[in-house]
Amino acid sequence: WYQRRVREAVVSTQSTGEVEESNSELWARIAALRQRCDEQTDSANSQVHENNILAGENEELRKTNDTLVSKTENIQSSLNQEIAKNAEMAQKATRTNSEPL
Repeated sequence: WYQRRVREAVVSTQSTGEVEESNSELWARIAALRQRCDEQTDSANSQVHENNILAGENEELRKTNDTLVSKTENIQSSLNQEIAKNAEMAQKATRTNSEPL
């Protein structure tokens, strides 16, 4: 009976040691996974921050582009008006020069 109890105690001790070792390995893996998760979260947060900055810059560029397009259209319109005035003045000058004295 005593030998059987000693064997059971030895097996139980070995099993406990194996479980503890396995638990230690699992906790180490959990710690490594948590670290990777934290690193990926930090990386994702950095990307979100960068995207927000780029979105703001993009919006500013879009506004600048809209302003430049509007100014360009106004300049083109003014030039077209000047061209029309000059053409009208040229026609009048041609008519005046072609009339007999």
